[in-house]
Amino acid sequence: MNNNRPFCLGILAALSLAALFALKARRPPSPPLAPPTSAPLAATQMRAVPSARTAPPAAAVNALEQQLRDLITRVEAEVSALPTGHPGEDQMVEMQRFVEALAPGQLPDAAQKLQSLLAAQPSAVGDNLQMRILNRWTVTAPSDALTWARQSLTGDARKDTLDGMAGIWGSLDYSSALAWAQQLPPGGEAQNMLGNILSEGVSIDPIKTINQAIALPPEAGRDALITQAAGQWAGAAPQDAADWANGIKDPGLRADVLSSIAIQWGNSDPVSAANLAVNTLPAGDLQDKTVVAIVQRWALADQAAAQNWVAQFPSGDIRQLAEQALAEAQRRSLLAN
Repeated sequence: MNNNRPFCLGILAALSLAALFALKARRPPSPPLAPPTSAPLAATQMRAVPSARTAPPAAAVNALEQQLRDLITRVEAEVSALPTGHPGEDQMVEMQRFVEALAPGQLPDAAQKLQSLLAAQPSAVGDNLQMRILNRWTVTAPSDALTWARQSLTGDARKDTLDGMAGIWGSLDYSSALAWAQQLPPGGEAQNMLGNILSEGVSIDPIKTINQAIALPPEAGRDALITQAAGQWAGAAPQDAADWANGIKDPGLRADVLSSIAIQWGNSDPVSAANLAVNTLPAGDLQDKTVVAIVQRWALADQAAAQNWVAQFPSGDIRQLAEQALAEAQRRSLLAN
């Protein structure tokens, strides 16, 4: 009798599991969840929802792979019932909660198994889930995650996923992310990832960001990085930033950078900022916009001083615009009171 007891218990356990899975199959779709903790991916970034997937034999699928498959199938079914045909807030929350529940050690395995599923049957929902898994892996082991992603990802989602992962690493450990990106083979993909890392460095280390951005090929994205970083630098050392900017050879870039510095300097020393704008920027729209931005902020802090400075201007467009800025600042002040 005692020898048969384990055998009987095993049969009962198997029957219980079978009943549990049968009940789960008849369960209606989950109700909407709470608002997400992270912003949902824009609908335009999602590809069309594919048809229902065919599961392989259960014996060939381990638990994590089955969980991934079940989640994708469930979310796809929910999406198919939506008028937009794209994942909504509830679906985004459902996927993010699944990813957050994974242990750090499960993330590489989850990424690999999901990649195999997507290779067999592409899925917009699967791409979104993959992006979330890789982003979390980047937080826990950025170098491993990005190395795997560069070796494994294919298709339309590759660029956006790599760029996003690089930006995450840059926000968490700017110096390490920068060193990693600099050793990549040259090319457009590496440059895009470096640009995303540098974007995070604008507020972390603006001087290092400027030095790195200068080495990039001249184009609008590089110039925007330099301009933004120079403005951040001016928040701590405006005169140093202005002295450096005056040495830029490209006249268009020099003007953009000086404008950014002047506007930022206006928060701490509007007189010096306004003089920088008037004396270094070429006459035209950029100078007008810069002076107006400085005067508006200045007037909110010291209306009389701003008026006295504007009164020194000779008649012309810039004085007229500055006077309009003063009037607007005064109007805002009256409304606030």
